[in-house]
Amino acid sequence: MGKVPAMGRKEDKEKRQPNPQKTLSTSVDVDAKLQQAISLYQIGQLQQAEQICQQILKDFPQHANAIHLLGVIAYQVEEYKIATDLISRAIGIDSGQSLFYINLGNVLQEQGRLEESIQAYQQAIHLQPDHADAYSNLGIVLQKQGRLEESIQAYQQAIRIQPEHTGAYSNLIFAQDFHLDIGLKEQQVERQKWNQRFILPLSGSIQSHPNDRNPDRRLKIGYVSADFKRHSAAQGFGQLILNYNQAQFDVFCYSGVVKEDEITKRFKDAASGWYSTRGKSDEELVEQIRNDEIDILIDLSGHTDGNRLLAFGYKPAPIQVTGMGHDAPGVTTIDYRLTTPIRTQPEEEKHFVEAPVYLDFFMGFMIPLEIPSVGYLPAYENGYVTFGCLNRFSKVSDDSLELWASLLKRIPDSKLLLKSGELNDMELRGRTIDHLSHLGVAPNKVILLGGTSQYEHLNTYNQVDISLDPFPYGGGITTFESLCMGSPVVGLTGGLKQSHRNSSAILSPLGLNEWVAKTKDEYVEIACHWA
Repeated sequence: MGKVPAMGRKEDKEKRQPNPQKTLSTSVDVDAKLQQAISLYQIGQLQQAEQICQQILKDFPQHANAIHLLGVIAYQVEEYKIATDLISRAIGIDSGQSLFYINLGNVLQEQGRLEESIQAYQQAIHLQPDHADAYSNLGIVLQKQGRLEESIQAYQQAIRIQPEHTGAYSNLIFAQDFHLDIGLKEQQVERQKWNQRFILPLSGSIQSHPNDRNPDRRLKIGYVSADFKRHSAAQGFGQLILNYNQAQFDVFCYSGVVKEDEITKRFKDAASGWYSTRGKSDEELVEQIRNDEIDILIDLSGHTDGNRLLAFGYKPAPIQVTGMGHDAPGVTTIDYRLTTPIRTQPEEEKHFVEAPVYLDFFMGFMIPLEIPSVGYLPAYENGYVTFGCLNRFSKVSDDSLELWASLLKRIPDSKLLLKSGELNDMELRGRTIDHLSHLGVAPNKVILLGGTSQYEHLNTYNQVDISLDPFPYGGGITTFESLCMGSPVVGLTGGLKQSHRNSSAILSPLGLNEWVAKTKDEYVEIACHWA
């Protein structure tokens, strides 16, 4: 899921390339300088772009576009407070540009200020009702608030305005994973539409592959992702890059990371080759992959933020694989998808275009560099049981909350702890408390926590006796983290889609079938039994 800038995709997610738009300047010279800064920004040369903006502001301190671009650059490097101040300052000078409000919404969203973000996107739409990016980005924040129907409507409106908006399409496909009433068949239909619109037209550009056919040489494996950094997706695929057999394979990483960190460095040190895709077109990326003579190219994103699925449409490698990071994207030029017998039922195979490769696990788990000690069972000290869910809040459906409320009523004095970055937003906290109160759960039985560092996030499990998996979109890395920190997970399997089977696909191979329920009633009974 990726926020899309006003000119072009953010995928692209993002993350993140909101493209500033040139408007009327005070002089031809300044106008040319600003365009130069924008061009440098778009190819990832942020420092050079920043320097030009600072030069402009020396002569024209109130130049709104230059100030706005500085704010967007700060956003790219995750300096969100600075970005908010700069973009707000630009709006104070020129309040008539919808793009300013879109990028303000993006920055506010990253800070968990979801209601303010919505207001910014709505103002952008007020100024420019046919702005597809404003609707697509509005859909993302609505989804984070759990307002799924409204988010889907926003994505659909973005597509109506701009049918070639690949980011809005991917956002819509991603959102369907969270919808209780949209099953696998319907999900694949939407993927087929995406494939027909964006991938099939590229078939004429597919070329033969010049790869050396010597069977004794090392195979070249290429991984494509914007998440080679501290990110949950990297925890799922990280060991593939850190622990491969260097005698048999060369590993190349095609990275869309903007702000690199210590995890990025680990991947860089382990890889045989590293190529930044930041600011590169699909054609440029395809040319690089072909020049590297990659044998097997692996998509690590699916339809999530920062994906480069269009590059896979050119078939730059003889074998292409997907299935890690997100469900298979439905791309006909991708040959195989990684799955498990639990995630994909035999009768469901007819809905996929990628051939299955069945594994015991559909994802791995890279243990964080810093991890707290596992504490004693919280119930021993508290005198009551604490159930918890540390998944992203957009996974916590109304049906999940209703089921958990019935569980709390069954266990006297038990409490429910919910933790997510989205819960930094006070309005969302208030609505969640109100919703649970309506379901008969008193506010003093609910603990709501916002985003923290990864170490503090993991340490929160020392406050949780039993983790509750949400549905219909079950946990992945969150399930692994909970188990790693000694908190067992109650999961619900079955359902109409693969994401509903995430936790069971993790728990069952580990011999934890007794924690996996097939019905909602059984889910409650398992939680009550262990409580």
